[in-house]
Amino acid sequence: MTHLSKITTQIYDLKLLKNALSDLHLEWKVDSTELSGFQGKIDIVDLVIEQENGIDVGFSWNGKGATRLL
Repeated sequence: MTHLSKITTQIYDLKLLKNALSDLHLEWKVDSTELSGFQGKIDIVDLVIEQENGIDVGFSWNGKGATRLL
């Protein structure tokens, strides 16, 4: 069973997040992308890490200087 969790992070600089992900050799893309989750729930994310297993990880900007990890 798929489960979608949302975690509020304290990442305030998108550039630093991109650099950290690149340092970890993770491929990411920046785009308003739909991320499908549990029971077909759709979330819009601003940065996505696509995974081979089809369970992608997304970050969404909340407009207050922080991001949510989905």
